Order: sequence, then C-alpha cells, then structure tokens
Amino acid sequence: MDIRCRDCGSSQFRRSHLRLTDLRKLVLGRYPVRCAACMARGFVPIPAAFSDAQKPSKRNAR
Repeated sequence: MDIRCRDCGSSQFRRSHLRLTDLRKLVLGRYPVRCAACMARGFVPIPAAFSDAQKPSKRNAR
C-alpha cells in the first residue's frame, strides 16, 4: 500500500499520538500519522499505519 503525504509527497511517516477528536476516524478505520519530512498530520487506513514498510529508517548516532 503506497501512502503519500498530501503536502510534500513523501512516503515516510510515523504514527501520531491519538487525540480525543480522533475517535470518530478510528471507528471509520483511519489512524493518525505524521509525515517524517514535513511533519504534516493526516489519516491513513489502520493496516497501513502499522505497516513496517512505511516507517522512516533509524539514523545511526555517532
């Protein structure tokens, strides 16, 4: 499933913190995510939010 940010087009995102106002979207099968590139918040289907393929890669700390 290829999910893209509607603001910048990036396909890298992370799960966002849940808010009380998100409950309605959760019932409809959508989960909040945040774009790793521009930090825009949006909603994707629940299976896509928990997919490892869309997570940003971890950077090595030096």
